[in-house]
Amino acid sequence: MRKKRIKPDITEIREYQTKTSGLFFVVDGILFRKQSEFQLIEVVENRDYGKILFLDGLVQTTERDEYFYHEMLVHPAFGAHPGPKDVLIIGGGDG
Repeated sequence: MRKKRIKPDITEIREYQTKTSGLFFVVDGILFRKQSEFQLIEVVENRDYGKILFLDGLVQTTERDEYFYHEMLVHPAFGAHPGPKDVLIIGGGDG
């Protein structure tokens, strides 16, 4: 899989899943960009998805659809426990 780095003057991001398909995002603005000890962290603004988090050039989560993923983390615990009151999710480094 090819990684595409965000450059300061970019207008779009393409993340290829295969040689002939992938994801495409128009970048309305770059909100954050920093190379950490472990990875390149980038947050961009997109009209359809809001804020998008990229790690090493790969999309991790978006503001508009993150709940799909995070809801699935919580519901198995709720279904397995007869009276859940609190849930602790350990990890979740994407915020």
